[in-house]
Amino acid sequence: MSTTTTPTATASAGELRLALDEIAVRDNVRELDLEHVDALAQSIALRGVLVPLIVRPVDDGWELVAGYHRIAACRQLGLPDVPVVVREHEGSSADRAAENVTRKQLSPLEEARAVQAMLDEGYTPDGVAQALGWSRQLVTARAKILRLPEVGRQLVGTGEIPVSAIDTLLAIGAVSPMIMGSFCEAIAAEQIAGSQLVSSPGW
Repeated sequence: MSTTTTPTATASAGELRLALDEIAVRDNVRELDLEHVDALAQSIALRGVLVPLIVRPVDDGWELVAGYHRIAACRQLGLPDVPVVVREHEGSSADRAAENVTRKQLSPLEEARAVQAMLDEGYTPDGVAQALGWSRQLVTARAKILRLPEVGRQLVGTGEIPVSAIDTLLAIGAVSPMIMGSFCEAIAAEQIAGSQLVSSPGW
């Protein structure tokens, strides 16, 4: 009777870990953003790997599903092993969101939706920041976009409302959501310019 051997990983303090040289990266992965890898390496050197890599078992070991920039950063640092999560499929919506942010040029609204997908699946703000190679402040700033009414979100996506104006809009909304909505509608109707919220917030 023949048996099939399954690759094994070691668990430490409740965490599944794999040696870096046991994780294969597919050849068709697009070119990495080296600046992003450097930023992740600096974060990992200071704080460790906050967000596990996503792997799946294959016949001769393990294959990376999500975390291409993170594994490059870990290899750059010469780490012996990394925390991993084992999945049989291509990864969750949060995994795909993280990869999309690092591989594509997204609008602030698209970035906000990607950040929210990661937060919804249990990432902490610090974990999101490390996965994306961002500061925690940028993660928080992007998440704020989704606190705007739908018309406001779309105007941020098109650039008609500057990202730097979001705190001003939310401050207005804290006093009166109706006034915030009216501002957004007026900007959409081109009655006022969204840039005025930055250049003349007192107005």
